[in-house]
Amino acid sequence: MVGEGSRRAPYVTALAATVVSGLLTYVFLALVSRSLTAAAFDDFSVFWSLSLLVGFGLFVPLEQELARDRRGGDQARGVHETLAVGLLLSGVAVIVLTVLAGSGVVQLPPAILWIAIGLALLSPLQYTAKGHLVQQDRIVLHSVTTVVENVVRTGIAAVAFLMALSSGRGDDAGLASLAVAIALVTAYVWVLLPALRRPRLSLRGTVSRVRVVLAILVPSLAGQVLLNSGPLVIDALVDAAGSTGAFQATFNLARLPLLVVLPLQAVLIGRMAPLVRAGRVQELTTALSQFAVAVLGVALLGAALGWLVGPFFVELLFGPGRSLPPAGVALLIAAVCIYVGLVINTQALIVNGRTRSAAYAWLASLAAAAVGFGLGFALEVPLAVALGLLTGALVAWVVSILQLRWRTAHSAS
Repeated sequence: MVGEGSRRAPYVTALAATVVSGLLTYVFLALVSRSLTAAAFDDFSVFWSLSLLVGFGLFVPLEQELARDRRGGDQARGVHETLAVGLLLSGVAVIVLTVLAGSGVVQLPPAILWIAIGLALLSPLQYTAKGHLVQQDRIVLHSVTTVVENVVRTGIAAVAFLMALSSGRGDDAGLASLAVAIALVTAYVWVLLPALRRPRLSLRGTVSRVRVVLAILVPSLAGQVLLNSGPLVIDALVDAAGSTGAFQATFNLARLPLLVVLPLQAVLIGRMAPLVRAGRVQELTTALSQFAVAVLGVALLGAALGWLVGPFFVELLFGPGRSLPPAGVALLIAAVCIYVGLVINTQALIVNGRTRSAAYAWLASLAAAAVGFGLGFALEVPLAVALGLLTGALVAWVVSILQLRWRTAHSAS
């Protein structure tokens, strides 16, 4: 009993730290919202969406690759190889950001655009560090770094908020954006310093990791495009100041469950992988089926509560004028609940070696989201985006459930 408790303790600590980090994220976003004008908060909303899309979409696979690689051996070499892959992805991200900004799809003040580019260059350090900690089973330290990141950026946002109290809301989101980059450097760079002292890089190993990361990249990036492209679409299609910020603020409240699930993806893989290696696929699938029923019930309940009281709580947290109408709140809450089920199911597919199936589910989500957005285009653009997110998540969730059931039946036969 003592041994079992000691094995669970790091994961309990990780969950507690993730909750604390999630609460600090809300404090950070609320302070930023209340410190900025509507137009400036629109700029920050676009930056925040880009940071999540690039960070979770491109670089979480680095963390997941190291989290699965617990074979021992030369871990320093694994860090170097993974970091090299991350720098290649950074180059792609910088090119894409430059093209989007040059074409007018992403419209940000130059200073904030440069911060976004800097964040793309720094993100490989963050996710390689996190993956290295999971690789070493240092789950508690993995959680502590996340808390440190949130404490630093929330502290900077608090300074900006105090400045706004004395001089009025700011019309420049530069400091809030810079806080994200400063927090990343403060929390993660020191973790990698011991492993980076003696460079060890194998071309063959790096190429092998490129292949693995690219296989995970499609579902990871597609999932983040589905989840975080909404503010970019709204900012490109709606001229009125405040629409992008209202969607972002509403979505910030709706996505509360994701603040727990997304940072713990690598930890979830670490918990599911032993079941698969032991041949207990049926046990894993049964647990996921029971979880699916719970997800559907929570989605329906959350949508009803969002319709009734959602706008009140959004504006209570983020300030007046920061909420979508009740229908928008309800759609986003339901979409996020379904998305949680989708994330966990696709992680189970990846652990089962069905990376291609996970990619198909996420690609189906993008196609379905485009259809949902098109069907709702007669509505206001933010509502159409919310409908597209719900449609995409629901279709992909069903696809992932069917794929897991097929996998279980195939294993049994």
